[in-house]
Amino acid sequence: MNQLKGLFKTIIEHYKEVSLQTGKASSSIIVESNYAAAFFAYMQSKGAYTLADVTEPLILSYFYDRGKQLRGYTC
Repeated sequence: MNQLKGLFKTIIEHYKEVSLQTGKASSSIIVESNYAAAFFAYMQSKGAYTLADVTEPLILSYFYDRGKQLRGYTC
């Protein structure tokens, strides 16, 4: 998460605070915030620094490369 800047870093920090307050397990918070941080870091590497900058094609490029699934899972 150290490479995150601005809004995306703030979103992760807020998620951690709220999750702790609601009693979520700290191990779950760590795993989930790391996944989100990786996603946001990718968005920033592609030039998206706000939620408005994040487009559907950009999101899909995080999960797929020319139709091949890179991340996530299928049901």
